[in-house]
Amino acid sequence: MESADKKLTKNEGKHAFVECATFADDFKYNGGYYQKGWHFIDQPYLDEGGEVSDFDFELDTHNITEAINGLVGWTTDLEHPKDSYIKTTVENSTKGSEENAVSVAVRLLIHYVGDIHQPLHATSRVDKEYPKGDFGGNTVHLPAKDGVTNLHALWDSVGYEFSGYAKLPFTDAAWTLNGQRADALM
Repeated sequence: MESADKKLTKNEGKHAFVECATFADDFKYNGGYYQKGWHFIDQPYLDEGGEVSDFDFELDTHNITEAINGLVGWTTDLEHPKDSYIKTTVENSTKGSEENAVSVAVRLLIHYVGDIHQPLHATSRVDKEYPKGDFGGNTVHLPAKDGVTNLHALWDSVGYEFSGYAKLPFTDAAWTLNGQRADALM
């Protein structure tokens, strides 16, 4: 998954397939803000009843299912992309370089497939307290512990068990530690 633009792969070393899994989050704040809404599909959860129209909640125009379908369609058939919005957006963010665009597209796809398994990437609590939604638990604040300050981060950290962010690229010791953590989860 080599890229012509080395800035895109600066966090990747000997374990590029795993190390690139966080690419979409890093890229979001470094030229890729357009794909912020592609990380989730916040279906409203109305825990106090009512209708969505009773609240100030709006679904994002573009979401993770559209992004995954568009990226898969595009990267598997470059001559006939099935989603021109996705293709055009990614190509524009990589200055028109098809090589870089495909590199970014595959990295985004790896990230989004991981994101879609996180339940808080699929729902948003909507009620009187969160009339715009709780943004997948990101606005449900918790007392700070080990860098975790909200419900979404609590889930991501496996209940405080694995909080923090890995320093990339992985050292051999960090790679071994993450393998041990994966074994423990299994």
